[in-house]
Formats: sequence, C-alpha cells, structure tokens
Amino acid sequence: MTDHARIRGLLEQALVEPPAVADHRSPFARAARIRRRRRAGLGLAAAGLLAAALLVQGPGAPRPPSAPDRPERQQARRLEALLPAAVGAVELAVPLPGPAGGPLDGVYWIRKDGRLGVIRIETGPATSAPLSCTPELPGATGRICEDRAIRPRTGLTVDQRPEPDGAVELAWGSSVDAVLPLPDGRALFVDAISGYRGRRAPGPAMDAPPLTADRLRELVRRSELVAGV
Repeated sequence: MTDHARIRGLLEQALVEPPAVADHRSPFARAARIRRRRRAGLGLAAAGLLAAALLVQGPGAPRPPSAPDRPERQQARRLEALLPAAVGAVELAVPLPGPAGGPLDGVYWIRKDGRLGVIRIETGPATSAPLSCTPELPGATGRICEDRAIRPRTGLTVDQRPEPDGAVELAWGSSVDAVLPLPDGRALFVDAISGYRGRRAPGPAMDAPPLTADRLRELVRRSELVAGV
C-alpha cells in the first residue's frame, strides 16, 4: 500500500460517523450525537497531521544518519583502505595500545573464503623481535613475550617464517615479517600471518599469509602506520 492510499484510508475512517444508538430520550440522544461529532473531529485532525508529516518527509526521504562507527571499526576500515581489495574483510581483533605506539597498532583478523588470516602491526623499541609474543586473542589478559634482541637494522627488512613444528596449543602460522627502523629509535613491526595453529585456534588458517613479501613492503612504508615521525 502506498503512502497516499494509506492517507486516504485514514481520512475515510476518520470521517465515518459511528452508528447511532436508538435512544428516545432526546437529551441523551443529543449528547451522544455531540460525542460522536467530537470523536470524528479528533480523528480527522490526527489524519491531517499524519498526512502533512508524510508529505513533508516524502516517500523517498532519507533516513536519519546512523550512529557513528565504533573506534574499533573505524581503525579496521583505515587499514582496509591500505590493503588490496582481494585480501578479504578486515576486523580489529585486539588493540595494541602503547605510549609510543602507532595509530594502527593492533592484531587484525582477515577473513576470506571461510579462512582466518592475521595482520599484526606494532610500533615499539627497535630491540624487540618480530612475533616475540604469543598470539593475541580477543578477551585474553596479559601478554607473554620473549625478550630476544634482534640484529641491528639500518633499513627495512622482510623475513619469511615457516609453520611451527609439532603439536601446539596455540601458535602463529607461517608469516612474512617486516621491520622498519624509525628515525626516533623505535621500529615498526608488521607481520602478515597465515593464521593460528593448534588446538586453541579460533578458526581455520589460510594456506598462505594474506600479503606477499612485496605487498608487505608497500604497506610498511605507508605513512598512515606511523605517528609522531
């Protein structure tokens, strides 16, 4: 039913006078007629207001804007805009906030074809090792990190890391890891990981990391990943 048909129906209902009640006592009959006229007048006024509102708004008027996206979704969309379209859907799974962190630091889940890959971004001391922490999962408390020094780096380096050996409870899958030293003594770590391995894995991993080494080099050089440099 169109808006105009609904308005016409309301007007017709409002103008229909309810059937009179047989009452030979003239004072009571006269009072009943007055009440019926008042009810009809109120119905007509309500229908008129509804018609005016629909005419002002119009059948194709846009709906009010929805509430702004949550900060997590906004951050995921900013990273998604930097990735190739074929990578998959991007979701911020675990933020990695820190006083010296970057604007896109976090663990991102990449979903495609029922598989779950990961892109991990973290800005921190240049002495940290890539993927030195256990895999972060949503809702987990605390981080278990190894204190392993890395070789001095004078420029961007990209390394390949194979699958973990043997049965594991939870571990990163194969990955391509990039480290970019920053002028202020920090480093930007960006890892493209095939997903999670082990009994606690939240989903089936991808067959390969979501980004190739060349794609990862392009991403880690983007200024949107670094703040304050």
